[in-house]
Amino acid sequence: MNNNNTIRGFTLPEILVSTAIGAIILAALFVSFIMFQRSYELQREMTRNQESGRMTLDFMVEEIRNAGYKDFNKGSPVPINQAVILESPTTNLNPSGTLPADCGEIISVMYDIVPSQNDMTNYNFVRRKVKYYGEKYAPGGVTALSRCRLKRHQCHYAYVVSTAKFSKINNNSKYPCEEETVLDYLYDLSFSFSDYKYDHFAGRLHPLTRSAKSSHNYAHSGCINDFTKNVACGQYPNRARTVDMNLSIVSGNEIGSVPDDPSDNPDKGKRFLTFYNATMVLRNL
Repeated sequence: MNNNNTIRGFTLPEILVSTAIGAIILAALFVSFIMFQRSYELQREMTRNQESGRMTLDFMVEEIRNAGYKDFNKGSPVPINQAVILESPTTNLNPSGTLPADCGEIISVMYDIVPSQNDMTNYNFVRRKVKYYGEKYAPGGVTALSRCRLKRHQCHYAYVVSTAKFSKINNNSKYPCEEETVLDYLYDLSFSFSDYKYDHFAGRLHPLTRSAKSSHNYAHSGCINDFTKNVACGQYPNRARTVDMNLSIVSGNEIGSVPDDPSDNPDKGKRFLTFYNATMVLRNL
């Protein structure tokens, strides 16, 4: 009989070496997968913020630029420089994470729109009042999930020839009085009002450096009330010619690849901000 066909297996050193090589390959694949996953999460959040922020910015810029109107209200006209006013933000007492110290400044604009041909028999002129503001929002009342949302409120007013005043249009879907959420995870909304010389006179932004201003000159309660009624309050002696705006959005999810910077106050954790800036020359002022 031939005894040279003895079957041999792997030796212990060979098994150990093979196992070590396999472990190294698996570890490399795992690390690559984690890095890919974090990169995907970051890109997904950045894309979401970019799309939401750009659409919101374009929409707001187009509408704010319309501020101003012809003086149809002969009874109690609003000066042309008061077709846009700025209100102070509401302070958040416990800012942290996605909730900033406040939800941003409040801007209100008025401008005229042309009624449709079918509506001209009922409305000679229609004026639209729009307000953009940040609102604190806690889904389900959970404080840990608190954040700011950008809101838009609009109402329409028709000019009444017999009284020479504007009255609010009710129960008309073409000219609604409604509120809507424009953007989630708002982190800052700041403005600067400048005159034709580009000299700042309202808002917390500096028009050139975009740093904070100490004099905000927010509309007081009486001016806000008068603005709604188309009555001049005289708070802004300067005519607003240019409006600078800063909009920033915080990522809704924490991203592993984003460093947790303890220098932030309040600390946003592993979240990042996306900034948008715009300068608008008001068309009708």
